[in-house]
Amino acid sequence: MARLAVASSPPYFAFLNYYDAHHPYLTPEPHQEEELRGRQPKSPADYKLLRKWWDLDKKGLTPTDLELVRDSYDRCLTYLDDQIGRLFKELTRRGELDDTIVIVTADHGEHLGEQRLYGHGCSLYRPELHVPLLVFAPGAVPTGQVVKAPVSLRDLPATVVDLLGLAADSPFPGRSLAAAWSGAPAPFPVDSLLSEVELPPEADPNGGRSPVCRGPMLSLVADGWHYIRNGDGREELYDFEHDTDETHDLAGSADKAEVMRTLRARITEGSEPGRPFHKGAAPKAFDSPARLATRRSSTAAKRL
Repeated sequence: MARLAVASSPPYFAFLNYYDAHHPYLTPEPHQEEELRGRQPKSPADYKLLRKWWDLDKKGLTPTDLELVRDSYDRCLTYLDDQIGRLFKELTRRGELDDTIVIVTADHGEHLGEQRLYGHGCSLYRPELHVPLLVFAPGAVPTGQVVKAPVSLRDLPATVVDLLGLAADSPFPGRSLAAAWSGAPAPFPVDSLLSEVELPPEADPNGGRSPVCRGPMLSLVADGWHYIRNGDGREELYDFEHDTDETHDLAGSADKAEVMRTLRARITEGSEPGRPFHKGAAPKAFDSPARLATRRSSTAAKRL
């Protein structure tokens, strides 16, 4: 959050890290479990499944187990959304909301069975990279608008200083996302979005099956494609717009050979030390492709 300078109080910047959507996927207020929908933990075995989730051997999961975990994760998101709603209400009570820029986003997504993977920090598939991004700035951002083009979290600092009228002296790389909702006749230009993961989590939630266990990975979202280079050299290619579940790997298709050559060259250029991926950006930046939405009030940050 960033606050504009007003006569009554000085401006401030606040970073709030809500951790409620992480394992063990149990809300901090257990009584709320009964008030929310979906399969709920009832037995000691259910609670053990959730509490031991990260280190659990997931090869033996049943469909019922997975339903419980997914519903529990959604309940944590609902609880988190309620807490963000409390933040908006408190800013309103203090009379500060109309002078405050609020940005809601996430550092990563979560695998809940997609690609037979669980947790995060283990791959560069869409469930880990695609995160919510909501921008609230009264008088500067139109309400209720959704930007279809994927954008980069790397551009958030530049966006904040632009909204504060400080873009001319900004020390931050990247560009302001304000162009995405400005109503300019030209479409919002989409950069190539580079992501990487170099090491597996200290305790791999997939028991050594995570793709990153085979070595450092690179990912590129560009021109409607999602290209992944695995640590063992294997390449993957997915239609970013139409194959959102990433179930159809097109890397070996003869008619995609030129696409592969182009993306391969672009990801090599962007990952070389000392070379910027695009003007003004640091090399090897983690982009986290996001869908940008502008909101008047808090909404449930469901997995997109």
